[in-house]
Order: sequence, then structure tokens, then C-alpha cells
Amino acid sequence: MNGKNKNLNDYPINPKYMKYLRLFILFIILINKSLLGQTSSDILEDGITVEKNDNIFLKLSDKTIKYFIGEHPTRPVTLKDSVIFLVKNESVNIYLKPLNPLSYSYKSENKIIVDPVDEAAAKVFTSIKDLIDKVTSIGSGAREFKDTSGTFPKDYSFDDLLNLYIKIKDSLKNDYKNDINAEFKSLKSLSFNSEEDTKEAIAASEKNITAINAHFKYLEDQFKSLLDKTDSLNKDRFSVSDLFTLKYVFRQLCTELKNIKNEQYKRVKNLIKVFDLVQGAYKDAKENKDGLEWCVYLAEVPCPRGKISIFTVTIHQSGYRLSTDDDKEVIKDEIIEDEQKMIVETTIRVRGFQRFIPEVSVGIAYTTLNFPTYAVETDTVTEKNYVGEVRNEVINRINISAMLNYNFYIPRSPIHPFIQFGTGVNIDFPSLLLGTGLRINSINKTRFAFSIGFASTWIQTLQTLSVGDEIKDEEELKKDLKYEFNMHPKLYYGIQYNF
Repeated sequence: MNGKNKNLNDYPINPKYMKYLRLFILFIILINKSLLGQTSSDILEDGITVEKNDNIFLKLSDKTIKYFIGEHPTRPVTLKDSVIFLVKNESVNIYLKPLNPLSYSYKSENKIIVDPVDEAAAKVFTSIKDLIDKVTSIGSGAREFKDTSGTFPKDYSFDDLLNLYIKIKDSLKNDYKNDINAEFKSLKSLSFNSEEDTKEAIAASEKNITAINAHFKYLEDQFKSLLDKTDSLNKDRFSVSDLFTLKYVFRQLCTELKNIKNEQYKRVKNLIKVFDLVQGAYKDAKENKDGLEWCVYLAEVPCPRGKISIFTVTIHQSGYRLSTDDDKEVIKDEIIEDEQKMIVETTIRVRGFQRFIPEVSVGIAYTTLNFPTYAVETDTVTEKNYVGEVRNEVINRINISAMLNYNFYIPRSPIHPFIQFGTGVNIDFPSLLLGTGLRINSINKTRFAFSIGFASTWIQTLQTLSVGDEIKDEEELKKDLKYEFNMHPKLYYGIQYNF
């Protein structure tokens, strides 16, 4: 082959496919930085395992949500934003430790989204498959109240009628406002920390409210007696006109007294209303869905495969309070509904437990791969073209690698072994990597991983031609070249940092 002049024409991947490959690598980098990396790290570094028979319990503590897991109360832990619960069952029940409805209200909702970890891993596998297809196709206590109810003689007279009116009027001077407010304060101060303490306080309050209510029941009986006495005035003692006037006057007086009583009784109605709320909250916590100790059932949160449940709990400062001088058009120290104000909102992520957690990252792999490249050589004397082997291509480092690591989940461990799949490109040659390694994360969230395995690439091979064969032109050589997977992989070392 003397006199041949070599054209250094390499035959890399077709440029249009190279564009796809570079876009694929860029896609992997973007996924790693914007979506998956932090989520996978949440699982590996902050994941909390929930066993099959366990429940999640939430508790409000000084405007902070805390949680514990199990069937019996334990020391609660502050719920961090990064925590994700890894449930070994198909769903998990979430409960809330009881709250006083006179001070707090709550609501919860759940939505299910596609798990970004599994979704990104699936996209990587699909992209690797597409890449292979493209390459291979190229060539409190109770207070006592006196029950003042009684009976009255049936021998009615005008003096009895007048005395009864005065007695009712005197009774209305005590509106029991102080006692009603004291009961309200007692109910509002309940912490709901203990079932037994809450039960005792509610029983004491119920006794006191019954006594207060008896006073107004007694007044109702008195009003009836007053009207009966008015209707029974002796017509023989009065003229027709005087009798008519007396009855009219006392009926009007009775109506006025009843109006005063009704205004006073509004406070009792408000007290009974808030008492029913507290008693209802007590019953909900005592008789919850699964018969657990002293908690309120919120929801059963599902853990479907390939999905994540986003469960949100919002707690408001709301309920009822006593009015102040700042409340317009309301008398001071009346029971009024409090303005709702959010004090805390927390989001819980719930995911089905997986022993291997996929994580996409980008790194560098060091290896040595050898394979030939071919070009057209032209004899300067005969001007004939021949197949020539230009050089033996050597890759010492795969500069960009899309790594898919399946990390072995170990709770609360800073080290996770993993199995690694990867693709990379150096110059124009795509490669495939398979190995294993260790993922290490420090307290300050610095992450480092190293891996070792085997790397191989697709190489161009001649199908019918051989080196030195005469060919017509470059197009003939291109048609004869085909990419084939190199079945002789070489050892590689991979490094990933702060992914």
C-alpha cells in the first residue's frame, strides 16, 4: 500500500444521532438538579419506616406539629419538612391528638401524585433503551348553685300576684353572667392532654351548667304562675274596668320580665353550645375509628405503587372567646366566636416502602477502552481508494456519565451500598456501565459516592469489507460499517460528588 495518502476521516455516530445523545445527557443533568436528587436524598437521609401495623400520630405543640409512630404514645418528634414516611402496608392511618375546639380547629386533605423517584428512574431506563436502539440501528372542680325552684299556693289574690312579680324581678337581678363566664374559661382552658382529666373537667362543668340552667327553668315556672295568678284575679273584688286594666298591666309586666330573662338566657345557650363542642371533641377522641387511645382519626392515606400521597394538615386558632372592649357592638365579657387564624400547616409525604431506592446523578468514570476506527485511504499513484485503519481509539475517561444508582435503604445510616447502571460519552463513542458502589452522606448534606464496575462501548466494525480492500468511495465504506456492542468490557472507577 506504498504511496497511499491517508484521509483522516473518522466515522463517528451520525451527527443527528449524536445530537440526541447529547440532549439525553443534558436531560439527565437537569433531572438530577431540579427534581430527583433532593427527593431521593429525602428518602435515604430522612426516610422514616412505618411498619405494617403502625399508625402515624400527630400532635400540636407550641405552634409546631410533632409526630410519633406505633400503636401507643411515645415521645413525639418534631416533623421536619424533609421527612418522608416509608410505609410497608398499602395504606396508613393518620391520627391527631385531641385539640380543644374552643381554641383550635383543623382540616386535612390528601392528593396523590406520581412518585418523582420512580418516574425519573423509568425515564432513564427508557432513554438508555432508546440510546441503544439508536446506536445499534446505525450501521378543674364543680361549683354548687342553689336550686331556687319551688311551688306556690293556689289561693290566688292580688297581694300574691304583686309579691310574685317582685320576687321574679329580684331573681332576675342575678343574671349568672360571672358563673357562665367562669364555666366558659374552665372549658377553654382544657388542654385535652389526658383523657381522664378531660373527662373529670367535663363532668364538673356539666353539673354546674345544669344548676345554672335550673335557675332559668325556675323562672319559666314563675312566669307561668304569674300569668295563672293574673287570669285568676277575683272578679268580685274589682270592677270590670279595673280587672281588665290589672290583667293587661301584669301581662305586660310579665312580658317585660320574660324579655329580660330571654336576653340573660342567651349566655346560657352560648355556654351549652361550647360545652357540646367540647363534649363532642372528647367523644371523638375517646371513641375513634379503630378504638385507639385518646386520638382523633384524620384519614387513611393510600400508598399506591409508583405514587406518593401528599397529606396536608392545617390547624387554625379559632373557636370561641370572651369579648373585650375592642369588640365593637358587643358587650364586654360575652361569649363570641373567635376570628379564624392559621397557626401551622404541615405536609406529610407518604410513600410505599422500597428496599432499593433509585437515584439519578451525574459523575465521571475512569476506564481504558480500545477499539479501531476506519477511514478511506487514497493511493496517490493509482488514485484508487482503499479501506484503511486510521488508529486505535483509546478512551481513558468517560467525561459525562448518567448514573442510575439503586441504593440499598438502611434507616438512619450515612452509608448506602448501591448497584449502578450508567451511560456516558467520550468524544463520539457511547458507553454502558454496570457496577456497584457506596453512597456516603455527611451531617451537613455533603454527598459523595464512588463505584467500581465494568464499562463497554459500541464500536464500528466492518461487515463485508476488510482493511486494504478496494472501495469506490466514502459512501461505500459508511454502508459497510455497523456499530456492535463490544463484548470485552474493561474495569471502570466512578466518582460522584454532592449530587
